[in-house]
Amino acid sequence: MNKRILEVVVGICLLASCSEIERTSLPEIEATRVNIYPSIGKTAKVEVSLSQPHQFFIDYWETNNPDDLKTIHVPEQDELNPTVLISHLKENTTYSFAIRFGDEVVETKDIKKFQTAERPEAVDLFYDETKNQIETHLDGHFLFHRSGHPSVILLVDGQGNVVWYRTSPNMIKVANLTYRNTILTIESSTDQGFSDGDRILETNLAGDTLLLLNYGENEFTKVPHHDIFLTKDNHIVYLTQETQDEFSGDGILVLDRNG
Repeated sequence: MNKRILEVVVGICLLASCSEIERTSLPEIEATRVNIYPSIGKTAKVEVSLSQPHQFFIDYWETNNPDDLKTIHVPEQDELNPTVLISHLKENTTYSFAIRFGDEVVETKDIKKFQTAERPEAVDLFYDETKNQIETHLDGHFLFHRSGHPSVILLVDGQGNVVWYRTSPNMIKVANLTYRNTILTIESSTDQGFSDGDRILETNLAGDTLLLLNYGENEFTKVPHHDIFLTKDNHIVYLTQETQDEFSGDGILVLDRNG
C-alpha cells in the first residue's frame, strides 16, 4: 500500500514539474504590429515577434461589443516572426485583441487595439450591396473586378456581401484567384485597350506583393492579352496576341517567376 501511495505522489510531482516547465518555456512576445492598408478592405495584418517558435491564439472583438469574441489559432511555425491575417472585419471600426499561448487569462495590460480603414468610394461606385443581396448555397466566394479607373477587385460571399477588396492605381484588366488563395492579375499603368496590360502581379489577401513582372524585362516580351492562371509549379500562363499579314491570333505563353 505504501509503495502504491509513493507511486501516486511521484506521478503528481512529475505532472506538476512538467506543468511548471511548460509554463517557464513559453516564449516572450517581443513585438506586435498591426498593419492597416487603405487599399485592402476589411482586413488587418498582425505581425508578431516571438523569442522562440510556438503556437498561439489571437482573440479579437469589436471594442464596443466584447461579447462577440472570435479566436484564430496559429500553429507553431519554424519562424520567429509569423504574420496573421484577420479578415471579415467591419470598416472604420475599433477592435481589441490579445495574444495568448494557451488557456491562460489575458491581462488587461496585454490588450491592444487597432482601427480598420474606411471603405473607399471606388468600391461603392462599382458595387452596391443594398441592390445585390442574394441567397445561394455557395461554399465559397464570387470574385469581381472593375477594369476602369479606379480599379477594384472584390470578393463577395453567397449573400452578396463584400468580404474583401483591393483597389489599384493601375487598370486591372484580368483577375483570377489561384489555387493557393492569392490574386493573380494583369494590370496596365496606361490606358491600353481591351484586356492588354504591361505588368503581372500576384498578391495575397493581406496586400503583399508576391510577384511583379514588368513587360519588356527578361523574356517577358509578349503583351498579356487576356486570361491568366497559376500552374501547380507556380508558373504563369497567359494569352498574348500577335498580328501577321493583317490577321490577329492568340498565343499561349508560360513564364517562370523571373519572367
